[in-house]
Amino acid sequence: MKHSEVKIGPDGEICVSGPILMAGYLNEDAGGNMQLEPVGKIFQTTDLGYLDVEGRLFLTGRSSEFINIGGLKLSPIEVEDAAMGFAGILDCLCIPVSHPVMGQVPKLLVVLQEGNSFNKRELARYLKEKLTENWKVPISYEVVDAIRTMTNGKKNRKYYLTSCADQP
Repeated sequence: MKHSEVKIGPDGEICVSGPILMAGYLNEDAGGNMQLEPVGKIFQTTDLGYLDVEGRLFLTGRSSEFINIGGLKLSPIEVEDAAMGFAGILDCLCIPVSHPVMGQVPKLLVVLQEGNSFNKRELARYLKEKLTENWKVPISYEVVDAIRTMTNGKKNRKYYLTSCADQP
């Protein structure tokens, strides 16, 4: 957009500024009156990304989807990308589940290619190699028939966050 500026914050969060941005959100007060809430001159998205040398923006995820493992932040996409290289996996989704000590830990939902069996120990070993740090490797795995998607084709993470969040 020629009338806006895109910058990448220190944590990889995409920030946008410029005169074409909205001034704020409308909220209804207790009396039923609509009020404008200013958002400032810079709009911080929850999207993560980077700019290449030509200034093109590439999206890499959302900070709101990160899994907080004892203060360490894990992108579920990193785990999913690694898992998709394992033989026999057709699709997968990494979600956070509650843990009494760490707060959250990753769980991997796996869709198998037809006729393949599942060995979670082999997959965990494979992921440990690919992810390079033990804390990134999911502690539990579940075989599912399919990963739910939204109408735009994206994985429906929110569905799994509400239905599976407390199930290890």
